[in-house]
Amino acid sequence: MTQTNQPVNSNNTLRPVLPISALLADVLKTSSVAGNAESNLQLVLSLAEELRNYQSPVEFSIGLVGDSGVGKSSLINSLLDTNGLAKTAGSGSACTTVVTEYRQKRLCDNATYTIEVECMEDREIQDLLQQCVVDYRRYHLLDRSGNEGPESSEIERLGAKAKLAWDTILAAFGDYNECNEERFQDPHNETDAIILMVLRWKDQIPWSQNGLHSRVTTLTATDEKQCDLQIEECLKSLKWPFIKVVRIYLEAKVLEKGIVLIDLPGFRDSNSARVRITETRLYRCDEIFVVTEIGRAITNKGVEDLVIRQLGKNFNSLKRSQGVTIICTKSEVLGQESEILRDIPRSDQFNATILQRLQDQIDEAEDEGLPFATLKANRTHRFIYARNNHVKRKLIDRYSRVRKIHVFCISNTLYHKATTQQKNAHRRRSSSNISTDRASAAEQMKISSCIPELQDFVRGVSSKSQIDETRHFLNTKLVNLVEKAEMWLNANLPGIVATQPSAPEFVLELEADLKQKFDIAVNSCDSKFSTAKSQVLRQPLTQGMRTWEDAALVAVSKWERWHHNTILAFWNRDGAHDTKAQLFTDWNAEIIQAMVESMEPAEDAFREESQRIFDDLNTSVHQCLDSLPLQLGELLRVETFPRRRRDLDYEIEKVMEWFDDEIQSIFHDLFKTHGSSYVMQCLLPMYSTTYSGDKVTKKRVAALKSQIRDEKLFRKIRDLCITAVTALLMDLREKIQEQLDKCRLDIKNDLDIVRGESIRVDEQGDFIAIMYSVVDEAKVKRTAIVQEFEREIAQLNRN
Repeated sequence: MTQTNQPVNSNNTLRPVLPISALLADVLKTSSVAGNAESNLQLVLSLAEELRNYQSPVEFSIGLVGDSGVGKSSLINSLLDTNGLAKTAGSGSACTTVVTEYRQKRLCDNATYTIEVECMEDREIQDLLQQCVVDYRRYHLLDRSGNEGPESSEIERLGAKAKLAWDTILAAFGDYNECNEERFQDPHNETDAIILMVLRWKDQIPWSQNGLHSRVTTLTATDEKQCDLQIEECLKSLKWPFIKVVRIYLEAKVLEKGIVLIDLPGFRDSNSARVRITETRLYRCDEIFVVTEIGRAITNKGVEDLVIRQLGKNFNSLKRSQGVTIICTKSEVLGQESEILRDIPRSDQFNATILQRLQDQIDEAEDEGLPFATLKANRTHRFIYARNNHVKRKLIDRYSRVRKIHVFCISNTLYHKATTQQKNAHRRRSSSNISTDRASAAEQMKISSCIPELQDFVRGVSSKSQIDETRHFLNTKLVNLVEKAEMWLNANLPGIVATQPSAPEFVLELEADLKQKFDIAVNSCDSKFSTAKSQVLRQPLTQGMRTWEDAALVAVSKWERWHHNTILAFWNRDGAHDTKAQLFTDWNAEIIQAMVESMEPAEDAFREESQRIFDDLNTSVHQCLDSLPLQLGELLRVETFPRRRRDLDYEIEKVMEWFDDEIQSIFHDLFKTHGSSYVMQCLLPMYSTTYSGDKVTKKRVAALKSQIRDEKLFRKIRDLCITAVTALLMDLREKIQEQLDKCRLDIKNDLDIVRGESIRVDEQGDFIAIMYSVVDEAKVKRTAIVQEFEREIAQLNRN
């Protein structure tokens, strides 16, 4: 296992550190000027209070996807060590139809469970309703007669989508008189007119009367049952079709390191708009767990679709790790032992001889009335372990050519049974042979379930980010606090006067000069990115249009020779499908294939240019900071400047990581064909068009060609891409400016502190001596904690 997968308990590392901040804050509050808003001491106090309540900002999201019934909800309950917090689709719970996030409790969360229910953005609601109208009318206005009528299986699929669409519309607008099937099925009513009518209903929803006073509604619960009831009642009152995400904050060991478990239902939902929301959230996850039953894992088409077609080779760099893990559930379901022995390779630990010997021992113990639960659990474990390894090897062999994956084979049933037995045994506290045997068997079952192994893996996936954040806290944030406290003390010792009268004017001049230099660095960075956007992206996206259009029309010319039923099936699935007669084909991918091949070098070039621009920014900022010791002389201690530089470097590095994630997402939308990709944003309205009458196949092909001709499609794609990059660069400028302003303000605050108080400081008793003692103690403790932390990291690296 690599370093990044080793659990590093940053919470344990920081636990003895936080009381240092608390002690500094508590002692500083006893100062005679602690309550004076004009005192510089407030700068130190506010930082001490911030650090005493510190929680790591690192978040690492794991998205779980899988078909209904594979044990995804049970897996979440096992990881969280809860009994029934995550609900299965079969339970009828409304929350199974929306994204559900499980997060570690925040300091502000006092209840056992805090729940946030967030509704969709207005645009998302509009897309959902438009898709519902299209899905409903596509089925009910379907021309089933003539030579170009659809196959019965296609009619059945469209019927299911239409039913879901109507259920959604009724749930939202069932109290409107015009909301009736006669109106929606009337072929004389234009689809666009019905969409406009539904959108007007949407604009008239009295959200506040439904309990939704803002985008997010907050609830609390004391136990799992109440949590479920609160969510159910809330979703009913808030018009559940428009709910986007439910967040549940709770205490769980697996969430301690900033892990966020995200249940992503509806990935194979019949409503394309909901699928697009799920896809977007999926692509933003740091790790993806694809959940499937172990018996179907190797041949599961849904797993293949996710790992190969939707994630694929080029998905590796979309986020910090963007790992893909296949979770095979129900490993306890073994079937016939003879078949396992026949199909799975034998080993020293798994062969007919050793298994028969164990069975003989079980039979002998049972005959003699001796405990045999451990023997039985051990024998079952050998079957489970052998089958698990067999499935792992098969899956890795199948998908390793596409991308690196992890595989876990788990049993929620065994884990729940083992933990229940252990809890019961703990209550009984018996030491009899039978109790000891049962406890040993329960521990073996727990190991066989592989849930503890998976929990360790989950806790470990965020370790690299946690290590970086912990180092930053110990070496920068905490050092900053201790330095500020010591500076304030030194500036206000009895007999020491404030700095010379010219100091305030000098400080203002220095701050203005630093601001000017930082602004020049930001403007230069912004200008270079604008040039890169124009030269590296916009120009090639414009120059290649005609060539890409010709290649796309050649692709369309192949499809128009297909059978009309095949074209209809592809059309109704937004261009990506496979049939018995036609292997999987993605029209949209083939339409943009020439553009993708042409623009892939531009992606590399833009990334390289971005790195150069960030390097130039860092150089400029370092030059500004390096000049400060010379300008300030003895006003500030020299050792404070490396700390400021480390702090700014760390924050800029975080901005760079954010930018890299965002720009990769833009290229993902440019090169791929998921629901929110640029090509699909352009073509989805066309696929939503319903045709009837004669020659409908020719009408569809003509519509597709019309979308491509006259550079229409590729101009739209270019504009979508450039608009996204422009918005990203604006956000980038704001984030860089924010960090530079923060650095400048920190320097100003330090200068204010070392000048001393402008008000009278009349400390009583041993306050100064106590504060110096606390500061010295903080330095010693921080050094010891840093050394221990680095030893732990070094040990992990050696392992």
